Amino acid sequence: MLGNASPRVANSPDKRVAMGGTTPPPFQPLFSLVSFLIRMTHTSRMDLDQRLPTHIDIKLEGAYEAHKSYFLQDEAGVMITATDWLDKVIYDPKYTDEQNREFCKAMAHLCYKDLTFSKQLISRVLKAVGFAADDGLKALLQIADEIALVKDEFQVQRLEYLFGFGFLMHAKDADGNIVYGRQLQDVGSSLHEVYVVASNLDARASTDGLIHVLWGNQKRFENKALACLQHLLSIAVADEVIAHFLSQLPAYDYSMARFTDFIRPYLAERHAENEKYQAATGYQDK
Repeated sequence: MLGNASPRVANSPDKRVAMGGTTPPPFQPLFSLVSFLIRMTHTSRMDLDQRLPTHIDIKLEGAYEAHKSYFLQDEAGVMITATDWLDKVIYDPKYTDEQNREFCKAMAHLCYKDLTFSKQLISRVLKAVGFAADDGLKALLQIADEIALVKDEFQVQRLEYLFGFGFLMHAKDADGNIVYGRQLQDVGSSLHEVYVVASNLDARASTDGLIHVLWGNQKRFENKALACLQHLLSIAVADEVIAHFLSQLPAYDYSMARFTDFIRPYLAERHAENEKYQAATGYQDK
């Protein structure tokens, strides 16, 4: 699949012949196979006796049977994370929804406790979202959903990089827990010393995050904005950490207290515009 971009070719005197000429080979079944095998393995950051939600759920046949543990080899990790294999899958327009779901689970599996790879993957996904057409946006947002739902100590950091900016200020209490918003006042009154740090990203410095895509397209490309908003709300309902994160996001301007304050008026405005369209044309298009 990697051709001459494979690390194995670097020290080889013979270069590989590109398959398919100008037409990309149909690698979609192999993409799914690799994704399946990734979900069968444990990375170096996982406990051997731990079964994550992203692991393949294989039902044991008897009471004395146990799950087998397979390690993801270093070379396989390099092939997946340090080559253009991810781009081949992400930008493949023939990759079906069923195959993409397997890939999404595999990427979430690799993101577990690996902030470096998480940043790398999020950067690729957000770049693709910025240029994606409406019909290709769903598959990319499915990857973003699975990344956001990974439960480990880096979940909040991934949310910051994925959505584009985080809380303007946050702090840590005596137990090392990160607190936001109004909780800062409670922490400040109960402790003699509070470490307040700036967020990793903010709205003025990042133009690729999902929040910026949603805000920037709400008037011009409403289908893209509504698709982002739908996925945003669905993962907020599915995970309490994400819901709390979104509820505390600062507003884009001073007309709102929080970023989420614009959602209900925006949906009401879109609904009213849809009603006017249907009344004027008699045709339900949206």
